[in-house]
Amino acid sequence: MKNKECKECPWVIRNNNNDKILNHSKKWDKNHNCHMIIKNKLVKLWDNFPEFQCVGNKKGLSDK
Repeated sequence: MKNKECKECPWVIRNNNNDKILNHSKKWDKNHNCHMIIKNKLVKLWDNFPEFQCVGNKKGLSDK
């Protein structure tokens, strides 16, 4: 498990696609996996696996 955001974390880097991920996660209070960790695994972004959870997502949802 990682302790800090990856260099392409949607919660750190602002762009249209990342904003959609961020807004969906906030709207539905939904966890998502780190897209950098799951690239070569059979895990999807919105599957809820605590060992793959995006660090920025974890911090962002806990700040609510």
